[in-house]
Amino acid sequence: MIVARTAAKADAAAKAIADLAGGTPIDWLAADSAVQQQMRDLAAEFGHRYSRLDVLVNNAGAILR
Repeated sequence: MIVARTAAKADAAAKAIADLAGGTPIDWLAADSAVQQQMRDLAAEFGHRYSRLDVLVNNAGAILR
């Protein structure tokens, strides 16, 4: 399960990870962490899909020029 800011980014990342993982399907959700309602919706949708969360990895990147 991965989360990205947009559906397009989530889908692209999931496909790239699946290719590296031998074709294992990767589930995803889209939510912008800067929008509190999207985060609430994300949590609700995650709760509907899964019974628990075992590991959470937060990753943020920046390009500074």
